[in-house]
Amino acid sequence: MKKISEISADVEAKDANALQSSIEAFKARIQALINAGNGAVAQKYLQSLQDFLETNKEQVATISSTVAESAETSIADLVQKVATLPVDVAENATQAAEGVVNAVTDKANETVDAAKSAAEAAKQDAENKANEAIETQKQKANEAIDAQKQKANDAVNKAAEDVKKSLGL
Repeated sequence: MKKISEISADVEAKDANALQSSIEAFKARIQALINAGNGAVAQKYLQSLQDFLETNKEQVATISSTVAESAETSIADLVQKVATLPVDVAENATQAAEGVVNAVTDKANETVDAAKSAAEAAKQDAENKANEAIETQKQKANEAIDAQKQKANDAVNKAAEDVKKSLGL
């Protein structure tokens, strides 16, 4: 990108072609900033070009009246574009902000819904595991009770057998 110092060097060198090229490159950069919606920076570049050309008006006209006239015409066009830009930028910024707010709200709602679903799933999973553990413990307790009953029955039967033997029955 051309800088004011390069345009100044073209004026000092009295090179009409280089001056025209440098001014066109500088204007193209301003136009690119306008197209990108970067109005504040475009305004600064435009102001620096206007100030330079105003300060060096006679020297530029001496080098080439065509360059001076072309610069004035195209700068006036750029000034008009920059003047209309803030309205567009403000409107675009408002729309962008609304879009961001909507996107953030949607994402937050999705996150809340996902968290609720995850919490519900975790709760259900915990309940299922607790119920499984209870059932397992009940089954083990019943098995232990059955084993003790069997031992008690075996002991009673053996005692009865022993009594029968001792009585000779």
